[in-house]
Amino acid sequence: MPQIKSVKRAFEILDLYSVSRPELSVSEVTRELGMNKSTVARLMATLESVNMLKKCSNRKYRLDRRVVETARVFLSNLDLKAIASPYLTELNKNTNDLVSINVIRGDKRFCLAWIESSHPVRYVVKQEHIYSPLHAGAPGKLLLAYLPDNKMEEIIKRTGLPRYTNITITKREELKKEIENIRSSGIAISKGEHVKYACTVSAPIRNYMDKVVAALSISWIMTGDTSEKEQAYPKMVKEVANSISRELGYHLDTSREHGANEKSRDSPLD
Repeated sequence: MPQIKSVKRAFEILDLYSVSRPELSVSEVTRELGMNKSTVARLMATLESVNMLKKCSNRKYRLDRRVVETARVFLSNLDLKAIASPYLTELNKNTNDLVSINVIRGDKRFCLAWIESSHPVRYVVKQEHIYSPLHAGAPGKLLLAYLPDNKMEEIIKRTGLPRYTNITITKREELKKEIENIRSSGIAISKGEHVKYACTVSAPIRNYMDKVVAALSISWIMTGDTSEKEQAYPKMVKEVANSISRELGYHLDTSREHGANEKSRDSPLD
């Protein structure tokens, strides 16, 4: 069906636009998509006629106001909990361990959604764990690491670094190193820092503005040999977090997959 094929090709053209490539010519689109130049010219002219593209003085095209209007409708209906729910269900099914999403509320992390394990010995989200500290535990550390430096410093000054277990990070220099590692790897790991015997791995969920808005986590109780989980879960949780991020409008840049941009920032903990 030629009409449906044209619609598909029109969306392929729109998909070529990015922050680093805000303007494209007919020739550039032709090379990128391997399409006939006259077909590309006709499609881009059609997109211009419905205000999806606008022709610039240099004869290139940029996105026009209709894209903004469509994006506004999309963004106004985003619901992190609803979007993440099927991903949590699938992740819990694949691991049979506690999976959760945490966000920042005030100076603490708030457990927005979770699905518990069915293991007889398991990590359970108790009422006192709904609100938890940011410096203790993987999701809190991850959320802290991706805050602006001045905001992170303000929270640390207000809350301090209280101890919850015998391995909670309570020294600023130690926390500084941990923050640098998280920014570099894009993963936070905790082994009994907030809840004794609980192990957690967390990855960031980003929105359309590339802002980290939540931490996706897998948690389990450290009984016996858990090395297999420690090796497999970081990659698993990062992949699922990226999938949720894309649902929120985030465009994954593989060159920044390992947090190179975050690592470049100066730490306020010096």
